[in-house]
Amino acid sequence: MNNLAELYEQAGSLLALSRELGVSYSTLRYRLEKQGVEVKSKGYKAPRKKQIAKAENHHNWKGGQYKTSGYIYEYAPWHPDSEKRKGYVEQHRLVMENHIGRKLNPDELVHHINEETTDNRIENLQLMTRPEHIRYHKEKAPRDELGRFTS
Repeated sequence: MNNLAELYEQAGSLLALSRELGVSYSTLRYRLEKQGVEVKSKGYKAPRKKQIAKAENHHNWKGGQYKTSGYIYEYAPWHPDSEKRKGYVEQHRLVMENHIGRKLNPDELVHHINEETTDNRIENLQLMTRPEHIRYHKEKAPRDELGRFTS
């Protein structure tokens, strides 16, 4: 059956040879492989998909920080709270967690003492509960002569 290998070389493809001989493609492939003939892989081989670049490898990477709605967000994909923001967490929360050595509880928040939300120095941050934070801002809010909030 060395003749079969020569016919395969002349035909150029397994499909062409199977049509010429009137034999099924799979039978012809089996017989050629049994003889030790290297059969070309069939069909179109699509190029491998490119790996999507993330974080530092992305062309538009700006150092892992962005600012929106007054707060600075930092890339921290390992953080439990980062899932809802595609790997980003508010930077002031990360600074406070690093300072106290634990993750913040759900009822805790970080207050900016000088009210500048982009100033995330530990000296400017204060850990509070939600009720404490509301009370703090209510005490500072402007009131009229009857004690009603003006704004």
